[in-house]
Amino acid sequence: MNPWSEHVVPAFMLGAALGAAPGPVQLLILGETARHGIGRGFRVMLGANGMLFVVLATLALGFSTIEPSPEVVRGLRIIGGLFLVYLAVEELRGLRHDP
Repeated sequence: MNPWSEHVVPAFMLGAALGAAPGPVQLLILGETARHGIGRGFRVMLGANGMLFVVLATLALGFSTIEPSPEVVRGLRIIGGLFLVYLAVEELRGLRHDP
């Protein structure tokens, strides 16, 4: 085995193993596609990948080195909690209207 394949083969095997087991985002994409069609699934995929891009770009720009104040952390927790409540209400509404 040459030195190049010593790293590539294990990396490929690890990637294949991680890709074979779908995570929550993949299950969400599959579920939305199954329920509402390919267009909706594609929009969910774009949203998930778009948010991942925003997070990675923010980290790449160095924002991970800035420590937020306690007020900012508290505000983010409140906004995150309200968003989770909104998602729960929307899901319950969707369940009520599904046949």
